[in-house]
Amino acid sequence: HLNYSMNMEMAIKTIGLSLENFTFNGVSLEGSGSFERTRSNENGNPQSHVTASFTGTWPDGNSASFTGDRTREWIEGYGSGFWGDNVFLISGKGTYTGKHGNVFAKETVTPLRRELSCRFIVSGILNISKNDAVASLDFGDGSCDANGVLTYPDGTSKEIFLRRFNK
Repeated sequence: HLNYSMNMEMAIKTIGLSLENFTFNGVSLEGSGSFERTRSNENGNPQSHVTASFTGTWPDGNSASFTGDRTREWIEGYGSGFWGDNVFLISGKGTYTGKHGNVFAKETVTPLRRELSCRFIVSGILNISKNDAVASLDFGDGSCDANGVLTYPDGTSKEIFLRRFNK
């Protein structure tokens, strides 16, 4: 089921999706998601917000699920006509629970700054976890470089090389 709504007064567009009686390769999928685009948020910036919650159930009764949300705010370069000056702040959380009960999650602690003039996220902090073990990835001070600092669950840190844009 797919629906679409638009509030012209508030300049908001919303697209919603829900799965009903949907099966793929024998796995029953249920859940919903939505995408909302706001022309001007409380800061006066364009913003998109995505939410999702889905569960898959196998014929043997095992299941896995995902819930998450992500907000992307366009903070610089809107309307300039040039993509290279565009800057976004990205925040959100996603949690996946596997068939065997393991829980994997990603959550932004400090919004991730994505400048289109750079191929890497330039700043922000992302927590990554498996069950109770939480690591954090600090993308840096705003410099366009491939460096980040990964802090392990035991508190030790290591500088790492970021291969590509992640998120």
